[in-house]
Amino acid sequence: MTQERLAELLSISPQAVSRWETDVAMPDISLIPVICNLFDVSSDELLGIGIESKNKRIQEIVAQAYGFSGKGYAQQAREILESGLREFPNNDRLVHDLMYVCYTLGKDEDYADREEAQKRALELGERILAHCTVDSYRGSAALFLCFLYRDRGEIARAKALAESLPSLAASREVLLGSVTQGDERLKRKRIVIGRYWELMSADIQKLNTCLDSGEWAYTDEEMAILRNKLIAVTEILYEDGDFGFYHTRLCHWHRAQAKYYALNRQERETLDHLKKATEHAIAFVTAEKGSVHTSLLFRGDPLRGFLTDDKRNDTSRVLHEMEKERYDFVREHPSFIQLVEALRLYAANWQVES
Repeated sequence: MTQERLAELLSISPQAVSRWETDVAMPDISLIPVICNLFDVSSDELLGIGIESKNKRIQEIVAQAYGFSGKGYAQQAREILESGLREFPNNDRLVHDLMYVCYTLGKDEDYADREEAQKRALELGERILAHCTVDSYRGSAALFLCFLYRDRGEIARAKALAESLPSLAASREVLLGSVTQGDERLKRKRIVIGRYWELMSADIQKLNTCLDSGEWAYTDEEMAILRNKLIAVTEILYEDGDFGFYHTRLCHWHRAQAKYYALNRQERETLDHLKKATEHAIAFVTAEKGSVHTSLLFRGDPLRGFLTDDKRNDTSRVLHEMEKERYDFVREHPSFIQLVEALRLYAANWQVES
C-alpha cells in the first residue's frame, strides 16, 4: 500500500504517513483502532507489546548484556540494559541485571565515574527491595546493598540489612538439598558442598582484617600458609585435577604466593608458584565446554561457567604480574623466560559470547 493510499483511507496527508515511517512522529492515538481494523491486527501487535514478543525481547536484551558483562565488559552491558529499561521501564530482571553491572563499574578503578555508577546501583537495589516481589532478585539486591552501604561508610545500615536476612542454614541451596530425594537430592547436596567451599575459600583469602587495636590479624607469612591450605584442600576435593572453575581460583592463589615469595627473594618458591599459576591459567582459558567432573565428590556434574569483572583472561593477568619489578631477580632465569613465552600464546581479553 502506498503512503498516498493509506493517507486517503485515514483522511490524513501523505506527509504525515511519511513522518511515521521515518520515526519523526507517531500516529494520533485516535487513529490506533482505525489502523488496527485496516490491517486486521490487534492494538498490542501494532504497538509491539504482545506478552510473548515482549518476553522474547527482554530475553534477547538480557542475553546480549550478559555476553558482555560476563567477560568484563561492564560498560557495554550497562548501555544495553539502560536502553532496555527505557523500553521496559518496570521489568524486574532488567533492573536487577543493571544493578549488578553498575555495582561492578562502581568498583572498577579505571571507570571514569565510579561514584555515579555506585549511586545508580544503590538506587536500583533500593528500588528492588521497595517494589519487587521476586525473592531471588530481592536477595541479590540485599547482597549488593550491604556491600554498597559498607563501601559508603554506612556500616549500621549495612548491618541492619544483613541481620534481616535468613541464616545460612535457611538458605535456598541448603533447604533444597534437604527436602529433595533421589537424583535431585544428590545434585542439590553437591551444589551445597561446592557453594560452601566457594564461600569458605573466598573468606579465608579475606581473613586478614585490621583489628580494633590497629594490628593486622595475620602476618604476611601466616597468610601465605593459609593460601597453601586453600590450594591443598582444593586439590583434595578435586583429586583428578578436574578443577573446572577452580583453575582460576588456583591461578589466583599461586599468583599471590609467587608475589609473596618474590618480595622475600626466594627464587625456587617464586618460580614454582609462577609455574603453577601459568598451568592453571592456560588450563582455564583453553577449557572445553561440556566437560564433566570425574573426582569422587562431584563426578558427573558439569563444569560450571564463570563471570568476571576483568576483561583480561587469566594468562594476561599472570603475565601482567610477572612484569612487576619484584620479579627482576629471576627475570633471566630459563624457567621464567619459558613461562612468559607460554603465557604469550594465550594472553588476550575474554571474547564476548554471541
